[in-house]
Amino acid sequence: MEVTYEDKQINLQKEKNKILVLTSSFPVGSWIPIEKILEELSSDNAKILIVGLGKIDHRNKKFSYFSIPYPSYDHWGHITLNPIIALLWNFPLFLVSIIILVTFRPRVVISNGFVSILGIAPFLKLLKVRLAVIFNGYFYLEGVSRHITNILCKSVDLVIVNSRGSLKNVLQIIPHEKVIINEHHADDLFFEGPIKTRSNGPFTILYVGRIDEGKLCFPLLGIANQLKNSKEFLFLFVGGGRDVDLVKSLERRSNNTKHLGYVSDRLKLKELYQTSDIVWSSADETYLGIPAVEALACGTPIVIPEIAALGDKIKKNVKIDKKMVPKKIGWLIDPFNSNELLRLILKIKKSGISKKMRENCRDYARMRYSRKNLKRTVKGIHNLMYS
Repeated sequence: MEVTYEDKQINLQKEKNKILVLTSSFPVGSWIPIEKILEELSSDNAKILIVGLGKIDHRNKKFSYFSIPYPSYDHWGHITLNPIIALLWNFPLFLVSIIILVTFRPRVVISNGFVSILGIAPFLKLLKVRLAVIFNGYFYLEGVSRHITNILCKSVDLVIVNSRGSLKNVLQIIPHEKVIINEHHADDLFFEGPIKTRSNGPFTILYVGRIDEGKLCFPLLGIANQLKNSKEFLFLFVGGGRDVDLVKSLERRSNNTKHLGYVSDRLKLKELYQTSDIVWSSADETYLGIPAVEALACGTPIVIPEIAALGDKIKKNVKIDKKMVPKKIGWLIDPFNSNELLRLILKIKKSGISKKMRENCRDYARMRYSRKNLKRTVKGIHNLMYS
């Protein structure tokens, strides 16, 4: 049967719609914004295959997955912060990715961070595959490591960062015209419906995110321990992580602390945000974490440690931009002053959360953290797919 021009165009379109996504870990916070980008791309009929190391906590029906059995990246501490160890750690991912690249033949590869891809970046050029890196962290490069990274990064077509801080960091190795800022946003469902007013019951403080020291949730755990016998408070922890056993231990000894595990159902998350009085979250120097953004969209005030919740930044006492947490939407706190923290929590409970403050939270989120933040990112990836 003769193949028509239209058939050729359809086949070409199908080939260009293939996207391979690589990640060295599924449970890290950086995976959440990546999944949102992929959902937007899948709505345009993109065929998406995700390959990663370690356990998948939940699967999105819109994507296909290939998981390589592997310990979590932080199983033995954050050893992957060392670039040499990180490259060795990701060797199984590199090996499997090369095989899948040859068989799946994607048009675009999207990588969660630089380490997940740089080991095979030159190979992508040989296959004429476009490369986009989503980078939500920071790195320090000097000497030989910087020189090698600069060479490998010549294979990168697009870098997507989540803040001005990450942009400044990545400009060490990537030219400005290849970088897009993808500000965090809350899905539409968190903005939908009326803002709920709290019913009678204990004052509820919610934490959503990875449970480990690097996310600065331990100070909240300390407050929960001090108030563990109080019927006037309820402390809810949502998420996994290497230190989740500390929360479970307190849950066994407490009357008011509960660990709800990893919650993938966004409607359930919305309900938790709405029925909480305040949400304890974290931030980097120039951006709020996604749980904080989602809480604001639901109309719930936030409590944010004033120190950037990232590895060395905590040790160096790097402060976040105070303008991100105006008083009308929440509180900026010193996470290591336990007495002041306790006094603040008691004061907030006594004063209560006004309807006006809840409205301010949603208005602020609608102005700064709506889904429109995603449009430029998706357009950039589309340009790679069809160029």
